[in-house]
Amino acid sequence: MRHGFYTPSTLLRSPDLLSTLPVGTSYAPPIFFTKALPLHVAFCNYASFARNTTLAELMAIINAPSCACAAAPADCRHPSTQHVMTTSPYELLPGGREGHIAFHWDSDARFRFHPPAPPQNTVLAAMAPHVDRHAYHQSKNFPPGAFDAWPPKFLELMERYFTDHDPPTHFHWHLLSPTDICAFKVAVRGYIVTVTDKSSATFQLVCVQFYARQCYLDLTTHPLYYSPVVRAHRDAVYQAHNLRLQHLGLRYDAACRDAYYAGTIKMHKDPPSTRFLACSQNCPSTEISHCLTAVLRAVTKSFSKVWAAELPDFPMWLIDNSSGVISMLHAFNAAQFPVNPAAAHAAAPSPAVARDFSRLYTNLPHDKIRAALHALFAKCLAAEGTTHLLVTSWLPKPTTDTPVPQVHYKAQFARRTDYTPSVGSRYREHQSGDITRKITLDDFDALLDTLLDATFIEFAGLLVQQICGTPMGISPAPFIANLFLAWYEFEFLQQYNTFAPVDIPDDSTADERTAQEAQNDRNRAVRRLLREFIWTRRYLDDLLSLRNPHLEPLLKRGVGPAPGHVIHGLYPEELDIPVQQHPHLPDSDVPFLDVLICFVPVDGVCRFTTRLYDKRYQPAFLHVRLSRFIHSSSNVNEAAKRTIFISQFRRLQRIILDIDNFIFEIADLIVTLMERGYLRPQLLRQCADQLFFLPQLFLVQRRTPAYRNIMDLIRGAVQDLLPRKRRHSS
Repeated sequence: MRHGFYTPSTLLRSPDLLSTLPVGTSYAPPIFFTKALPLHVAFCNYASFARNTTLAELMAIINAPSCACAAAPADCRHPSTQHVMTTSPYELLPGGREGHIAFHWDSDARFRFHPPAPPQNTVLAAMAPHVDRHAYHQSKNFPPGAFDAWPPKFLELMERYFTDHDPPTHFHWHLLSPTDICAFKVAVRGYIVTVTDKSSATFQLVCVQFYARQCYLDLTTHPLYYSPVVRAHRDAVYQAHNLRLQHLGLRYDAACRDAYYAGTIKMHKDPPSTRFLACSQNCPSTEISHCLTAVLRAVTKSFSKVWAAELPDFPMWLIDNSSGVISMLHAFNAAQFPVNPAAAHAAAPSPAVARDFSRLYTNLPHDKIRAALHALFAKCLAAEGTTHLLVTSWLPKPTTDTPVPQVHYKAQFARRTDYTPSVGSRYREHQSGDITRKITLDDFDALLDTLLDATFIEFAGLLVQQICGTPMGISPAPFIANLFLAWYEFEFLQQYNTFAPVDIPDDSTADERTAQEAQNDRNRAVRRLLREFIWTRRYLDDLLSLRNPHLEPLLKRGVGPAPGHVIHGLYPEELDIPVQQHPHLPDSDVPFLDVLICFVPVDGVCRFTTRLYDKRYQPAFLHVRLSRFIHSSSNVNEAAKRTIFISQFRRLQRIILDIDNFIFEIADLIVTLMERGYLRPQLLRQCADQLFFLPQLFLVQRRTPAYRNIMDLIRGAVQDLLPRKRRHSS
């Protein structure tokens, strides 16, 4: 049963309803609830703008002599462009700062709102077929007609209950009616509603002229990345690739619309810039991209084994989260490297360096992507002792959350006991509907090659083909970029094995022995240099290195050895990898992910500690509101809201090594949650419980008098932060 009301348990146990069942039988059917749209779908209009705007309308918007920003409040406009771009447009919203729309605007964009209760006739009509179906299944083990009287009696009692009771008001969340949504759409006409660059939960209002101009210029002024095409060319490309993949039972669905172009404005920058994305829930390449994603997941797992086997002296650079950084810092501190005499003072520049891969997803050449992933997949096949990989796809049963489920894919390297399609076959459909595909090296190349060639993006009547970089808008994009860089890192570090010293035969002449010893000395020097790269980690397009002066000259890989070296460099020359610049931070601090790595030499020994790095506290984000946590009165279940503090506590205790910063950040977390409606006593009680269950947390410091009662220090920090937070909010 799918309806918008809670069914009281007394109704299911009422004598009138039980009398319709066989004697001694009780029946409690499962209850489901139809979910409303998330706020993101209700408010954001960037998708409809990209899909439904014509090219003529787009050019009229771009070339208009003025826009609606002139009449907007000054605090909603960016100072350098005077276009509206704000996360707090309350004066432009219906009802102002205290209206229902403003309340939802401040809420998390990813969660669903409560609409007004639908008419009871609509609810009963939606319930009726489900009631009949459940009664039919329940009656299978009973005489015919045993449950025939139950459905109409149940619907009769439900109708009576709806008539006698008002719609439920057990929640405090404001209702958002279709009228409210229409009023909102009228108010934001002339603007684009999207999400912010650093928080997908925070809405952002942007001038439509500025937004349209940014997207149009990016698509039309970069001929190395995008090529304008017509729809006939797109259809021909899809048709050619469908013939190539026919033996795998995969095809590009040309009837689906291509991924659309979208942007999030980096309004914290001056002048503001844009992060561009290709978005799609169901595009022509969805099925093929999901299949390749499953393959690349299995390849990533296998490649980590290959790395560990062939490079046992080097941890894999690729990390999934900041835990990999913390583990490296612990090992670095334990090594106790001496401090450079020129950097012995407390404010010395940090030996840690963080870099960014600029436009990683659009700068990778297709030929190098093909070559790198071909070699990597071949390496994994050889390591697994097989010639192919098996991909199984199946359609899960529909559920309340996914009434139209998507096909699931899972891949694994073939074993001797696994099913293998016959010779010449790559595809088999089982009686259950599951499908098994045999992916060889040639098939992998075909899947990758077609996705690289068949990436089409549409925006307001424009249709372009991506001709360089990782395909945008599909699920395997991060895997392709990650494995591409990982292969170059693997080849670079393999030189450590290439330059291994060799034994000198006993029958060598003096000249041969001298020459070989000189060669071995050079090899040892090369290996010492490469061992400096142990302290390097990469998360997608962020690269971190510790105490490594050799990274800069070896960053790029040319045709031969790097200048002044006998070994080749790291990454392709097409990539730009500048050092991150953070002028608001001291030279001894380097941010990486959500960690601020602080260089604090002790007694002439290099040492790093960590603090939380939150971009919301940067000066550039002073006027940008970034939502972090759902409101306590939201429609998210209570269990999820109760675990917010616990999960954040575990995150902070994992990444913070400075106990004073830990105390401050825990207090700041408590105050932030209090602003979202959570109760202070409950948060402090959860904090005390976590400290009790984790006695090893800051064990050494907590045994000293200064931090013996760490809970009192947290309470004091909360008390100090409350007035400051209130002043900032006002």
